[in-house]
Amino acid sequence: MAACQRGNQTIRRPTLELLYRLIQLQPKVFSDLQTILIRITRNSTDWFSSSKFVESEQHVRRGTPPILESHNNLIFTQGASPRELIVEACRRDQPHLIEQVLDSFEGRSNEEVAEIFNNVTDAMGNHALHICAQYGSYDTMDALFDIQFFECDPLTRLDSDTPLHVAVRYAMEKDAELGAEMIKMMCEAGCDPRVRNKHGQKPADLVYNNQDIKTTLQQAEYVLAEGLRNEDLADGDEGSASDSD
Repeated sequence: MAACQRGNQTIRRPTLELLYRLIQLQPKVFSDLQTILIRITRNSTDWFSSSKFVESEQHVRRGTPPILESHNNLIFTQGASPRELIVEACRRDQPHLIEQVLDSFEGRSNEEVAEIFNNVTDAMGNHALHICAQYGSYDTMDALFDIQFFECDPLTRLDSDTPLHVAVRYAMEKDAELGAEMIKMMCEAGCDPRVRNKHGQKPADLVYNNQDIKTTLQQAEYVLAEGLRNEDLADGDEGSASDSD
């Protein structure tokens, strides 16, 4: 028996003949379906004509695909959960989506808002800062650091990398200039360059052929170490004073 191939499906000729006969018996139904398909095609064409591809200089430099935006950015925001908006903001460097999520949390405490952001992960177990560092999303990262009680040193599920580890890899493999800017901002915001991943590596251990980035990380390590040492000295002085009393 002859058969027609369509992908992985096989349509037997009797089935085709039956469909053809149904169309002949119900021409009105076929006509209505044809009209609907024409309208769908026309509406889709109109929608794409009114939409636009936005390809910024940053997206060209990072090699990420352009963003398809529609009226009021509904293609991204309509019906999306806070987690989806946060992940998309981090991937596409869209800080206005972070603002949109924060606006939706109006009335909640700073601790509650921070907990929501701190628990956001993608399918690979990367937190918001990891995603920003992976895609070079500088502006969105900056917006995240403005959130009170935001966690600066979450660990990835696979390698226990901090966001600084990911940012260093971005600088080494993709864009040294943008990566260096991110790393500097992260250190100033309180990210800890002393944390080692599961392979025993600190972020500075991943740096090669870039003394500026290595210096930034080493200086941040020194500042944090001095801060702890000064705290220990202060605690010791208080203890001595208590003993003398």
